[in-house]
Amino acid sequence: MNILAIVIDDAVMNWIWTGLCVVVPSVLGTLYMGWRKFIAWITPKANEMFDAHTGLVNEMKTHVPVVSETLKKLQETQDRQCETLEQHGQRLEGHHKSLQEILAEVRKGKPTQS
Repeated sequence: MNILAIVIDDAVMNWIWTGLCVVVPSVLGTLYMGWRKFIAWITPKANEMFDAHTGLVNEMKTHVPVVSETLKKLQETQDRQCETLEQHGQRLEGHHKSLQEILAEVRKGKPTQS
């Protein structure tokens, strides 16, 4: 049975440990500082976004009742217009019947008395 054995000198281990002791804190410190800078950069933008959203909500609170009232008035106006159109339609039907009767009399050759 063959065994593969690697012998690492203590000096090499000291270099490895020293390198890790320097590199790991440097990398983690860089990541930490980068994260803090990112948070410092994004915080005002996020606050502006939430302030804009709050302003929009407050603006909508003032405009929604006005728009709602306007829509109610438009609905009432539309209902009145529909009633008026129905009345005009009924009158036109009456006029149409009268005109048809007059035309029928004229076609028969009998003038009508009005």
